Amino acid sequence: MSRSSINPDDINLLAQFLAHEQIPASSHPPINADCIVICVSAVLYPATTVFKHLERNPQITKTLVLCGGIGHSTPYLYEAVSKHPDYAQLIPEITGKPESHVLHTIFTRCFDATFIQKSGCTVLLEDKSTNCGQNATETRALLARNGIPEPKSMIVVQDPTMARRTVASFEKA
Repeated sequence: MSRSSINPDDINLLAQFLAHEQIPASSHPPINADCIVICVSAVLYPATTVFKHLERNPQITKTLVLCGGIGHSTPYLYEAVSKHPDYAQLIPEITGKPESHVLHTIFTRCFDATFIQKSGCTVLLEDKSTNCGQNATETRALLARNGIPEPKSMIVVQDPTMARRTVASFEKA
């Protein structure tokens, strides 16, 4: 297939399918989700959006899980951080760390993490998983190890192109 035969509408349709958007990006997340899980990726905007929502309304969740170990896409995360206008200064501190630790550093250094946690939000780091399926199973195990009951409501935040696969993994786990 040549470049000239690629139809942008087809690409947009595929991206829309993969995104599996259940909460429109323009809306606020529902109030009182038991757990928000951020599956870390090189797409930093979704996590940044969640952190901003938590600063304004920290009681939207009881538990925030930052999920991701070191995998084949981790170098892309470091690259994205290095190019981000607000996060680039963190590169010396985050390089070589698991994805969840990278995002936790962003959370604690660039957002009011102390206020969010003092308001009752428990933050957990899952740093073993290297794919969508492991994100789900390791998150479930992490919640259990920390005595957190099975969430009745959960928001899973992911790179839009991986969302459908990730949601299926969490439903199966």
